[in-house]
Amino acid sequence: MELLQDNGLSHLCKPRMSMAQHVDDLPEELMAHIFLMGAQPTEHVPSGLPYPVLVSHVSRRWRHLTTTLPALWSDIPIRSSRPLHLPSLYLSRSSPCTFDLSIRIPSFFAYPQLRTALDLIAPHISRLRRLRVDLALRFGADSVLSEILAYLGTYSTPSLESLELRADTPLGQAGHKAPRLVTRSSSRLTSLMLSSVPLNWELSLFGDLTSLALTFERADGAPTFDELRQIARMSPLLATLSLEGAGLDVQDAASAVEPIEMRSLRSLSVCLKQGPKYARVILPALSAPSLERLKLSDASRETWEALLETACTWKDAHLFPVLRTLSLHETPTLLTRDLARAMPAIETLVIGCSELAELREFIVHEVLPGADVEESKVWPRLQNVQYEDGPYDMDLISVLHDMVGSRNRQSSSLASD
Repeated sequence: MELLQDNGLSHLCKPRMSMAQHVDDLPEELMAHIFLMGAQPTEHVPSGLPYPVLVSHVSRRWRHLTTTLPALWSDIPIRSSRPLHLPSLYLSRSSPCTFDLSIRIPSFFAYPQLRTALDLIAPHISRLRRLRVDLALRFGADSVLSEILAYLGTYSTPSLESLELRADTPLGQAGHKAPRLVTRSSSRLTSLMLSSVPLNWELSLFGDLTSLALTFERADGAPTFDELRQIARMSPLLATLSLEGAGLDVQDAASAVEPIEMRSLRSLSVCLKQGPKYARVILPALSAPSLERLKLSDASRETWEALLETACTWKDAHLFPVLRTLSLHETPTLLTRDLARAMPAIETLVIGCSELAELREFIVHEVLPGADVEESKVWPRLQNVQYEDGPYDMDLISVLHDMVGSRNRQSSSLASD
């Protein structure tokens, strides 16, 4: 009922709340909204049938409503375990809406099956909005990926907004041998997600990205600093960047001396599991004066200390002048004044770490007002300390939150706490 009220449909329910009314007697507008809400939580149901197919076989009225509701059929999965007549049914019933397509290619997926699936989509490809491809092939995944990317370059995709390519194991080709991504000028591609799927960035050509997510198990398959610079030039409107897993290839770390210009970047997520060498170069390699949210994750003690050591050598004292939210996930919570000065506008800390003693000490001595001169304190705008979901010390988090929220207390009351 609350969901219906939030969507402005409560007026359709009120006349029927006081009587036991059969569900088939509900107004069509309300029934259609219920069907769409039911399709969102899960893709599969216990019977094994896709949700839209299941509800369309309940009654004649339900069948009429569901088959004339294009949005209900707009999430189209192609699996080897399902016959292709189901995707064909989805494609016809989703018209004229745009649709999202996910293709799962398992280890036993045959090439003729791929061609049949692509030929099935071809007449409808102008309506394709999101495409996700999962490659689980043990052999030949590179050829399949090249085939799919060549297919995208052949057809006009004016509605394509998001492309996600994933491989269960890292693909063998990288650099110049990797396939290229080329979309026609009519494409509106703004979001690109790659997981263990390298591209030939020098020969790739796509629209202005606003979101880019890169996840690689090995650094040798990840983009280099020069390639990221090229991506930034192609996509001057890039606002969200996620560098997970191994991040970038640091073999050409010398090229990181010249910062990569990302003036539209608002959100950055960096995984530091590659080690100390990577931690020393990644942040100063990015020029992001408009960055508002930064997440650092998966750093060992040695890696974290390497990051802190280089903070004092950063040429620009205010590396991220308008950064408001700093998130730490599975990292040490040791902070230094040099790191804090590089992001002077911090308002919120989001903590996903188990050891918080060092963070508490930093806040007490370097952030909160005390006996020292007020101007010597860092992060004067810090207002909130939040926590991520997980097995963390909630009591300590609560204490930090209270301390930061009451920064006007006298030093005597701080001592009593």
